[in-house]
Amino acid sequence: MGAIKRTKYDAIFSDLVRERTDYTCESCGHHEPPGTGRQAMHCSHFVSRGNHAVRYDPLNALTICARCHKHLGENPYEHTKLITRIIGQVQMEILQEKSRRIMRRRKADLEEMHQHYKGELRKLKDRRANGEGGRLEFVGFD
Repeated sequence: MGAIKRTKYDAIFSDLVRERTDYTCESCGHHEPPGTGRQAMHCSHFVSRGNHAVRYDPLNALTICARCHKHLGENPYEHTKLITRIIGQVQMEILQEKSRRIMRRRKADLEEMHQHYKGELRKLKDRRANGEGGRLEFVGFD
């Protein structure tokens, strides 16, 4: 099976997920500042990006360094434990329920989502500039 194409929608979502944690791995705590390249910190999806129902859902993505991403990809039980610890059991159940929906997004919906996430990214960057630290949540697009 071929790789899933990375779109501008994936790029903005990935930037938002990484900014949410200030480019800090949610598994090991390693921090890699922005500008060092997107290869240092990954936007790791728990449910595959091929699942359009949760591809751009904030519950479905963590910031993970390249080393931890490889390890978690090889150890799905640990990946499940990590995401459950971060988002909680109730949110994990919501994510799993959402992932069972069948969904395809229209181009107009994707463009609206892109604009929404650009605005959310600006808000997170403003909050960081004003001194807020830690994991900052953003509003998902439904």
